[in-house]
Amino acid sequence: MRAAPRTSNSTPEAVPRERNHLLDALRGIAVSGVVAYHIWPGAVPGGFLGVDVFFVISGYLITVGLSRDLGASRARTFQRFWIRRARRILPALVVMMTVTCAAAGVLGAMSAVRLRGQVVSGLTFTTNWHQISTGESYFASLNPPIFQHLWSLAIEEQFYLLWPLLLLVLLRLVRRERHRWMVVAVLAVASILAMAVGFSGSVDPSRLYFGTDTHGFSLMLGALAALVRVPVAQFASIQLTSIQLLSIQLPSDRFTVRRPAAVKSSVALALAALLVAFASMSDTSAFAYRGGIAVIAAMTGLLIIVLETVDHRRVAKALPLGPLVWLGERSYGLYLWHWPVVVLVAERWAATSGSGLAVRGLVILAISVLLASLSWKYVEKPFLSGIRWAWPERPDRWLVPAMAATVVMAIGLHTVADSPARTVAEDSIAAGAEAILRSQQTDVADMEPAVMEPAVIEPAASAPAPAQDVPLGRQITLFGDSVAVASAPALLKDMAGIAIRAKVGAQVWDVVDQVKRLRKAGRLRKYVVIALGTNGAAPRGTFPSIVDAAGPGHRFVFVTAHAPRSWVRPYNESVRAFVATHPGCALADWRSASRQVSDFADGIHPGPRGGGIYAAVIRRAVRDLAAQP
Repeated sequence: MRAAPRTSNSTPEAVPRERNHLLDALRGIAVSGVVAYHIWPGAVPGGFLGVDVFFVISGYLITVGLSRDLGASRARTFQRFWIRRARRILPALVVMMTVTCAAAGVLGAMSAVRLRGQVVSGLTFTTNWHQISTGESYFASLNPPIFQHLWSLAIEEQFYLLWPLLLLVLLRLVRRERHRWMVVAVLAVASILAMAVGFSGSVDPSRLYFGTDTHGFSLMLGALAALVRVPVAQFASIQLTSIQLLSIQLPSDRFTVRRPAAVKSSVALALAALLVAFASMSDTSAFAYRGGIAVIAAMTGLLIIVLETVDHRRVAKALPLGPLVWLGERSYGLYLWHWPVVVLVAERWAATSGSGLAVRGLVILAISVLLASLSWKYVEKPFLSGIRWAWPERPDRWLVPAMAATVVMAIGLHTVADSPARTVAEDSIAAGAEAILRSQQTDVADMEPAVMEPAVIEPAASAPAPAQDVPLGRQITLFGDSVAVASAPALLKDMAGIAIRAKVGAQVWDVVDQVKRLRKAGRLRKYVVIALGTNGAAPRGTFPSIVDAAGPGHRFVFVTAHAPRSWVRPYNESVRAFVATHPGCALADWRSASRQVSDFADGIHPGPRGGGIYAAVIRRAVRDLAAQP
């Protein structure tokens, strides 16, 4: 396989053109934010916004190129466009997915679960809708899919499929440029409003984040920036490029910037705002979904217009942009590879301390950058330059690589074919939910309808009786997450009649409303156990709000969390501090007791023996609290 030589008869898209390294640097910033968000989420909470920066750049460049090309043969334009997209996207994607499946198969990790659906949706660019249909959470999943990150590539490819046709209609039917701008702006605003209206603080926002309809506005804002940038007739020849860093081609005509100081100030302010958003914007906050993400996307569009207007060569030479430009060139490969590396390394290397997370993150980053560099050199650049297949002059030199590639493909295909539908932890959780239901069926008269989830039903307390005559379990309401569900058989055995209100992905801040509803219905029992923290930290004031919602006459047991997640340590520290300063509260130290557990299914969810230890820790804490005056 060798690069095809360039000749004077090369097609227009093969002719090398000028590259804007300022946009390269912007891509480098964007991919750095995304990678840091996935590796060190607590340090860069708003790094997810880098995806929207990518979307805007992609929408801009695609629209610039299409606006020029649609003046020629439409069939030829569409054919060339989609072939270039395939050459840019597919080779690196197929290599990454093949190697990742093989690695998951060799390691035998949880990442090998449910691979068939992920692979099919990844190759058909429907990952975002696949994850919506399966109810996958982007923000609270303890065992995220290994190809989860392909949701953004799916949205992009759906845009590449539909936007050329819509743009053709727009250019043919709408003659005035301002009216075209208005049409594109209306589409963007409709998507922004769909995200804003659909957001609810009590519902996981993954549907809004994954949806093409609710998250397509960044691409549309990029398209709007392209139409506003210069009249369509003045667009110069430009090679179509994508968000994943194709060579950036620029219009030959440039506006004269009469106020360079204003340009410098606007660029500095825009970059500063972007970095501040990376460092502070929460991925589940109301602000993000009700305008915050859209503001960042709009600001990126304006920034691109400025960067396309200034003398980018002079500015690039004056600034130390080398590392960012280098990252920007490899941003597609880095985006493809970093997430599988995050998942595979995290499964094998549990880290909860600050130093452990930092070291593990640096290892993940080094591996990801190395793989991205190899992808850029040996996969992406050859396909972008144009390749032709020929029998190698020295076949023996290709024998070992060919054999290695065959083995990797065979392992990957076998892993996908044998991919299990559920993990051991999911089996344990399902068994726990079934145990709860069976326990209710033995005493239908005392059954109480579930509030959180149909599969988790609690028995109502017996008729009023002196506390000393009521079994301990019937005096307890437990709020928990998937760890409590997995431990349900042991909890029901040790504390018969306990009211378990637990579900997968439960968050501690949801308890306040649940406690209020149960208190109002007269179904909140004397001892309230808060067994959460696996899925996220407790916002300031959450614990006092829970106690206040319960009202007088209730006592509380707070269970420390155990999981290899960055938020667990601060959660446990906040629990210990609250219990130490509030009478009527006790601590059940599951974090310390977990060291005795040898049957964790995934490092988080205990098996039968671990469930017994979990139940014993809670029972002991409740008994100690009951013994207090």
